[in-house]
Amino acid sequence: MLTEICSSIEQIIDDESAKCSILSVKGQQLFHCAAPNIHPEYCSLLNGVYIGPKVGSCGTAAFSKSRTIVENIETSPLWEDFKDLALKFGLKSCWSMPIFSTQADLLGTFAIYHSTPKSPSKQDLELIDFFVHFSSIALEKSNEFNKAKQLLANLQQSNEKFKAFTKVMPDLILILSEQGIYTDVYGTSNELLLDSSKDLIGQSVKDLLSQDDAQMIMDVIKKTLSTNETQIFEYELAVPKGNIVFEGRAAALDHYHPNSPTKRHVVWMARDISIKKKAEQEVHKLAFYDPLTNLPNRRMLSDKLSMCVESVKRDKNIGALLFLDLDNFKRINDSLGHSAGDEVLVELAKRLSAIIKGSDTLARAGGDEFIILLKHVGENTLQASIECKIVAKEIQRAFHDKFEVGNLAFQVSCSIGICLIYSVNAQAGNILKFADTAMYRSKNKGGE
Repeated sequence: MLTEICSSIEQIIDDESAKCSILSVKGQQLFHCAAPNIHPEYCSLLNGVYIGPKVGSCGTAAFSKSRTIVENIETSPLWEDFKDLALKFGLKSCWSMPIFSTQADLLGTFAIYHSTPKSPSKQDLELIDFFVHFSSIALEKSNEFNKAKQLLANLQQSNEKFKAFTKVMPDLILILSEQGIYTDVYGTSNELLLDSSKDLIGQSVKDLLSQDDAQMIMDVIKKTLSTNETQIFEYELAVPKGNIVFEGRAAALDHYHPNSPTKRHVVWMARDISIKKKAEQEVHKLAFYDPLTNLPNRRMLSDKLSMCVESVKRDKNIGALLFLDLDNFKRINDSLGHSAGDEVLVELAKRLSAIIKGSDTLARAGGDEFIILLKHVGENTLQASIECKIVAKEIQRAFHDKFEVGNLAFQVSCSIGICLIYSVNAQAGNILKFADTAMYRSKNKGGE
């Protein structure tokens, strides 16, 4: 198109030596777009020249953003650095006009060269203005096309990067519609999906999941879209890989489908945290449970005792702590080894667990010491004492049957110390000490 513009004005203008040139501006440089009758070497040598106040007619016109008429290149100060080049190719005059877009942005320059020094007539200038307008349309469309082409290339590059990232990321990315329809699936392999990614798209969570699981997902979608805030949560689903604990993150996603801008979606990230949760459970177990008997340890008992104390203060009821110590247990360890003693402790833990209620706590304090925390044993000390004696007798009955280790059987007994928990002595540290002291008194009296 620009070449056609140059050829047309060369035919119309009243001078057979007229040669037209159209340049585009990129940054601070000018680049030849069309010059059908100007020597290619001249165009090549000036291609990419930087605009400035004394850069020939075109460079100066672009710099000043105004018409620049040079009647004689040989004598013009604007051509001082370029006149030898122009004269070499028989160019003696140059009239240049800046080309602007409809937004008044500089697009380039339009120039007419002559083989003799010459000044333009009024008709020449009107003709130039007319063709500059056409050049502006052509350059602007060209720029828009190039921008769209570059935008498309950038988009394709971004898509390729996105595809590469989603292929290697361990997380699962789901696009869900407001109605709970699977719209797109990105990320990890199908083992974390309810179905293959291809078959999943277009299906509803209500059709694929149980009622409770589907309702959980729909509630998250509704909250995400109503608040426009990212939701972070945990949930568990049965998938081909097994029962998986997921960390979910949901965020609102508008205008996901350009053809349906009013439809709303959420982007749902699901991360498999099963190993992490299992590790947390193991850490918790090591911190709060005895590894031999799987009973709560002293640390957990301390927390439970503190809560019991607060409950006693608040509700004005009475609890109790029973401290158990096996009699002469050291002889079993010394004669048969610690493994035999461990078997006795495990069996005892089973027997004692069968005695206490679900609201109470049985803990192994260490060695051959066990502690039973009873949250509620009465409304007054008399009632509490009677209840504690009943529990103590049940504990003693747990020792009536012998403990078998291999081919051997042992009769084991224990000493029990009891401390009632009520508002007068409601301090966790003191309660453990009182129960321990009572246990040793019992041991000194032969377990009574």
